[in-house]
Amino acid sequence: MHLELTARRLVTGTLVFVLLATVLLVVLPFFRLRHLEAPEGLHPYTDAQLRGREEYLRQGCVYCHSQQPRDPSQAPDMKRGWGRPSVPADYVYDTPHQLGTMRTGPDLFNIGARQPSAAWHLGHLYQPRAYVAGSNMPAYPFLFEVKAEAEAGETTVAVPPQFAPATGVIVAKRAALDLVQYMVGLDHTYPAISPHPKQGAAGPLLLPTKDPAVLADIKVGTAIVRDGVPGAGVAACAGCHGQHAEGNAAIGGPRLAGQSDMYLDAQLAAYADGRRKDPIMLPVAKGLSPDQRRAVAVYLSRLSPPGAAAGPPPEHAVLERGERLAWFGDEALHVQGCVNCHGPAGTGEPPTIPYLAGQSESFLGASLHAWRDGRRNTDPSGQMTQIAKNLGDADIAAIAAYYASQTPPSPVAEAGQPPVTGKKR
Repeated sequence: MHLELTARRLVTGTLVFVLLATVLLVVLPFFRLRHLEAPEGLHPYTDAQLRGREEYLRQGCVYCHSQQPRDPSQAPDMKRGWGRPSVPADYVYDTPHQLGTMRTGPDLFNIGARQPSAAWHLGHLYQPRAYVAGSNMPAYPFLFEVKAEAEAGETTVAVPPQFAPATGVIVAKRAALDLVQYMVGLDHTYPAISPHPKQGAAGPLLLPTKDPAVLADIKVGTAIVRDGVPGAGVAACAGCHGQHAEGNAAIGGPRLAGQSDMYLDAQLAAYADGRRKDPIMLPVAKGLSPDQRRAVAVYLSRLSPPGAAAGPPPEHAVLERGERLAWFGDEALHVQGCVNCHGPAGTGEPPTIPYLAGQSESFLGASLHAWRDGRRNTDPSGQMTQIAKNLGDADIAAIAAYYASQTPPSPVAEAGQPPVTGKKR
């Protein structure tokens, strides 16, 4: 009798608990959110995006990628560049939602804003390690077909030569195209609270001009940065350098916005002729004509987006050491201060010397190692090579941390006009 009473109480308690949980977690949220309207900047999925969403589920993307940036009090997702915390209205058109179960890879809530290039996504699906060295994401070659030549209307995929097939071209199947349309459409950068975006809040600042030649370069450069030149094997610049050339610290892609056009053009030429060595940049630079390289450089030089989100602050001693090396150098190491050439606070000396302020630690550290190891040789004076050889790993990390903590300068409007001095972020 006692055992039977205990069993009844256990069953009753379990049912009551389940009922309360259902009311609190399902019923009440349903009534609270059932009349929720879509934000002004959120649009319904197209037919292609809906098919791509099904492919996203079919390939199991939801198991490694979330779509729910968290509040800064819970995680540094905003600093990672994943966007503001999501709100219920963001998922009005998602049935069911794709919040995800874990993060083996980055959150994709705003992947369409971070990586807007369809060409980049197609190449990344075909072989992730062609774009992100060391990526553990599986490749999806079965979403593509290698053919002797593409037929009319088919979409070809450009990848770095070492990842390309020995013969033929890579053609994207319908499933790959739909999946990429879905990914590119994941853009929740509209305001989460106010339904009316502030005027001028969206997009980067582009220095105005009335010069017809500059306007023509900007038009050509914009298209190449956004979409690349697929027929020439040129991937979109935005894939590695950010939608507005603000940089991509996660993969060491430098900020290009606001660097002088002369400097950028010279670096592209150096990649093309082998003086700067990089397996991803080589086919890009060689695939562009001199006029196209110039157009890209002009467009990038006139951009001024906000600085990318800063990472965790470095230790005070590291930052202090980096600041001292940047301003004064180290006589014992025969290293002069970086400001001697790169300007106060690393704002550069246009048109030939780049700014360092606001570049990511990953890029700055990799650059100094490249100078030290001989993989970069674009300084006629040889100073950068010698300085880098005299720096140890700890000092390279300190310099990178210091300049990454500075605010990038504004672009130079006219030749000879100095940039705005950077400030600490």
